[in-house]
Parts: sequence; C-alpha cells; structure tokens
Amino acid sequence: MGKGPIGGEVGTLFGDSMVDHLLAGGEFQHYKNEVDTVLVYGIAAWNGTRWDSLAHRIAPGEGLTHWFLRYQGDLYACGGWGFDVGSETNWGLARLNQDTQYWEALECINSFASGISTLVPKEPQGTLYATGYLGSLCGYPESCVFRCDGSAFHIWEPFQQIPEYSGNYVGCVFDYQGMTYMTGLFKDPLTSGSLSLARFNGTSWEHVPGWNTIAGIKEVSIRNDTLYVAGAFRESQGGPGNMIAAFDGQNWTWVVVWSILPLHQAALRWTSNGSTMNFMSAAFSGRPAMFR
Repeated sequence: MGKGPIGGEVGTLFGDSMVDHLLAGGEFQHYKNEVDTVLVYGIAAWNGTRWDSLAHRIAPGEGLTHWFLRYQGDLYACGGWGFDVGSETNWGLARLNQDTQYWEALECINSFASGISTLVPKEPQGTLYATGYLGSLCGYPESCVFRCDGSAFHIWEPFQQIPEYSGNYVGCVFDYQGMTYMTGLFKDPLTSGSLSLARFNGTSWEHVPGWNTIAGIKEVSIRNDTLYVAGAFRESQGGPGNMIAAFDGQNWTWVVVWSILPLHQAALRWTSNGSTMNFMSAAFSGRPAMFR
C-alpha cells in the first residue's frame, strides 16, 4: 500500500464503503506511492492501487486530521486545520461537497477562537454532535456541546445542567440503552468535583455505576449491546479495569488482563470477518496488541 506518509504520521484510518476507498488522516504533507509522491495535506485516499489526495486539498498547509465519519450519507472530517470560506477562515470542522469535491464549512463558520474541534460519535447515530472546550458556534452562547441535525446546529439543553467552568471539556456524546452518555472532563452536576463519564436519563444527569475515576476516555464503541471504552484509566485509580473495559448498562467487566500494564492509554480498533466483529486491538506507546 505505497511507501507511507512524508512529514508526519497517520493518526486515523477510515474504510469508506460508499466510495470504496480507504482514507488516511493525520499530520503529514505528502504520501509516497511506488512510482510517485503526491501532495495531500493531512488527508489521503487509497483506491486499491495508489494513494492520492481526497477531493481538493482541505488546507494550504500541513494540518492534523483527527478522524472521518459518515452522517446522513455525507462525509465529515475534523482536525486542527483551517481553510478559507470567502473572507473568513473555518477551523476544525468540515463536510465534503460530493458535487464540487471541495470541503466546506458546516452550517456556519467555526472560528479559530472556538474550542469546538471534534465531531462525534465516530460511529454515527441519530444525532451528530460538535464537541470540545468551551466555545460559541453559530452565534449561540458558549458551550462544550452543540447538536447538529445535518442542516443546522442547535443548543444541546442537557449540557446547561453542567456547572459553568472555563476548563470544561467534552469528548464524545452518544446514546446507549435509552440514555445519552458524555465523556470528557467536566464539573459534576450532582456533587463537587469533576467527572470523565456521566449519563443523561432524559431529565437529569446520573453517575455511571462503577465508574469512579476522572481518568480520560479516548475511544467508545458499542457492539452487541455492550459498551466498550478505552483510555487512560486504571483499576488502581478507581477505573473498572486497566485501559479497556466493557459495560452492560449496570456492571463493568474486564476485557483483557495485561501481562505487563502498558504506558499511556489504549484505543479501540475493530476488524471484521464477514459480518462478525471478532477482534479488538489496543494501541499504546506506539506498539499494537490484538486479542479476542
């Protein structure tokens, strides 16, 4: 599959079944094929034979692409780049116009001053969310979460119950078993202190049973009605496991017992065998591990 990126590393891969391409995102400027090198600016596409830029390049320079997702049929990307829209510059959030093959701002310009920089969940559900640190979007009051329905952004009312704090951060928002879960690091709406995971029951926020740490969650994934989380948490710090754990709505279970506990944090990656998801891998300290 070519000879790899130049000027940085690949941070995310996305198999886009709608166009039958593998997308690579990260912080790199060029991608090297067997016989040539192409300028890609942090986003490259593999068509089964060679790497090329995806549509028109998203930014006039090297920028970190966090990840891609499909929502309502459209391809979205988020990252640490900006691109001009008329006389303004849009930062961090983009949607590909399939007709023009240009990346565009979403429903409004996301300014450089905004702390909103990610689109979630990566495995899309009924609602798309823009998340990050405190910021304003589309003229709304500052928040760490905005709801998107594909045509407009809206205030996400549940976050208004979170105590105000300039350091609040939201990573992922997703639905699971009839409740909406939120990861990040934000003030506890029930007691003093902070939380890295909480859930909203439709009326108010709840603590998630068995989650007793503020260590960060990096990845979430739902398979067969089980919630998997991965991140920097450890059992010694009140986590329900070491770096990876599974949740059935009430109880946590360990997914793997490490022979040597890795440094830093873990990330979830699924590979498939036909229609069955068989494996989950953890990436840590630059070294991958795979287990059933």
